[in-house]
Amino acid sequence: MISKREPSDTSIFILFGNSETFERELLHIYKNMTATSSKPRRSILLIAFHVDENPLEQSLKQLSKNVNLSNSHFFLAFPSGKDFNWLQIITLQGQTQVVINQLRFSQNKCVIEEYNLQKLNVTSIALSWYTMNDISGCDESGMHCKSSQGPIPEVMSYVARISNFTLHNFIDPNGDWGVFPKKGPYSLSGKWGGVMGEVGYELFLTD
Repeated sequence: MISKREPSDTSIFILFGNSETFERELLHIYKNMTATSSKPRRSILLIAFHVDENPLEQSLKQLSKNVNLSNSHFFLAFPSGKDFNWLQIITLQGQTQVVINQLRFSQNKCVIEEYNLQKLNVTSIALSWYTMNDISGCDESGMHCKSSQGPIPEVMSYVARISNFTLHNFIDPNGDWGVFPKKGPYSLSGKWGGVMGEVGYELFLTD
């Protein structure tokens, strides 16, 4: 059984059941958490029964075999002895890897988050912007670019190092920023292309 509470902008999902039905119910909850938008929403999943940590992590990593992963970032808590164990879960749309990090707490019980993305592949798509983001040596599809220079790629390379993800720089092959819809209204109902369409225009627009 699943219970859902939404205080302010945080969704809390409470999973009641047993370890035998856990994988099925975890899949159902994940679909609920990621159904409304590609924009990650703050969520907490509380498992209200005992589950071993190793099988739990295996079940999380198996998610991509049962559903196309969406953008998500949520905390997961499950009983461990007399206390709860807390994990940070991150998934990205179009990827198969599920990032699982242990959460730590300060003396004041505040969450200490460490964003270790465990070499997760992150794609950056843009257009070459001289002096700021000078991209060159790409193939006809805009992929496999050999060089990316300027302050923007320097900052992104630094973020990739400290957050431990693998950055891939692409350009839109049609040279289109995608700031106007290809068809339809300037809203989620329109058809978008270019950089905006690739990044996910629903992150920025509302009907």
